[in-house]
Amino acid sequence: MFQAWRIQLREAELAFAAGRLEEAHSILGREGLDEFHQAQKLRHRIAERMVDRGADLAAKGETQAGWRDLERGAQLGADTRHVATVRRSLIERLLGEVENLLRLGHTEQALHRLEELAARHALTREARALDTVVRRVANAERFMRRGKFSQAEAEWLAAIALRPDLTTLEERRRACSLKATELRRLSQRLHEGMAAANWSDVLATAEQLLVLSPGDAPAREARRRAWSAVGTRLADSAMIGPRLAAARVTLPGPRQASPPVAIMNNSQPGHAPSGKAGARFLMWVDSVGGFLVCDGDEVTLGQPIAGQQVEIPLLGDLSGRHAIIRRDGEGYLLEALRPTRVSGRPVEGAALLTDGATIELGEGVVLRFRRPHPLSSTARIEFVSRHRTQPAADAVILLGESCVLGPSSKAHITCRDWTQDVVLVRQGNELYCQSSGAFAVDGVEQSERVEIGRSSQITGEDFAISLEPL
Repeated sequence: MFQAWRIQLREAELAFAAGRLEEAHSILGREGLDEFHQAQKLRHRIAERMVDRGADLAAKGETQAGWRDLERGAQLGADTRHVATVRRSLIERLLGEVENLLRLGHTEQALHRLEELAARHALTREARALDTVVRRVANAERFMRRGKFSQAEAEWLAAIALRPDLTTLEERRRACSLKATELRRLSQRLHEGMAAANWSDVLATAEQLLVLSPGDAPAREARRRAWSAVGTRLADSAMIGPRLAAARVTLPGPRQASPPVAIMNNSQPGHAPSGKAGARFLMWVDSVGGFLVCDGDEVTLGQPIAGQQVEIPLLGDLSGRHAIIRRDGEGYLLEALRPTRVSGRPVEGAALLTDGATIELGEGVVLRFRRPHPLSSTARIEFVSRHRTQPAADAVILLGESCVLGPSSKAHITCRDWTQDVVLVRQGNELYCQSSGAFAVDGVEQSERVEIGRSSQITGEDFAISLEPL
């Protein structure tokens, strides 16, 4: 009678020949099979093939899978010299990816690749040197976002001294120097505009400054003061531009509260209002950006027109009331009042909005709908086209029960340099703030959740948030 172990060995050989290495190894793991010499030889061949497969996967750009196969092959007893050769090849390939990411300006992705090496205890001397360079670049970019160009210049020079062969570093250092020169020119112009109370010029200059340095505190304060001191409206309501810096502004005097406009079920008069419009406020996050926050269950998108209020006023060729976004339980629906597309498809009536969906209003006003946090009904609307809101904001937050600000990619507002999360919690018309670390609200230290107003200042060790009612 043919021995059972030979049948099992034959099954393992067939799986190996077909490239099903995991299956072949599983068969060899059956009780008693490992004691046979033929099985031991096949196990070694499986280990060697896994190492080779790891090299092939890495060559195709699948470095994670390549590392897994390499490590598995080493555990199964592949030749140490073979493992070492492929390991060096994987490290060199990954370092090449890091350098390419640096050239493309993807510093965070470069850091993640190096963290993968560190987790595998594979930081060679060359890898450690490149890790230092990438961290210098990350520091330089952080200083530039905050408007600290002299510190950024020092970090660029330190990175260049370590890797003078990476020409992209010198190119970006020169760009930093040019930005610093432009920042000084615009800062001088901003001070002159404020001294003369020329708020039109202050708004335009502040917006240009914030393009160069999103965390420039004087520019943010100047913009806040300009909006607080006077009301503004665009002379050409169809003006299209990336920022108010490109718009023509007239100053009619102090801003007056506009009467609320009921939100209708469609664009025709005579329909009863539905849903709850809620309130709005601006949230300025230092070194990150400005956000228009809408805390109603229903918001209207359209062009800002005198005498008609919309929650999300967009500076583009749109109708005064172009579309409505309605929060329905845990989901969101978009109701089209004028020509609208969602993810490329025309909307007739209403469409469900899912995370990542694009919204095209009219011709060319393109937004992206995001639901980054799976446990929160809060959504974020990002700008894909150059169009912006009035007043200008970097994104719109549709506030549900909570809004998370922090370093995680799942945060509603991603703050890369923060070490802790800050959460805004809404209960009815009341707004609360809580954080995992110490923070202060309007100068008063807090250690637990506390109620805040729509004009509160929230500060921590490495963050500052300012709310401004509309």
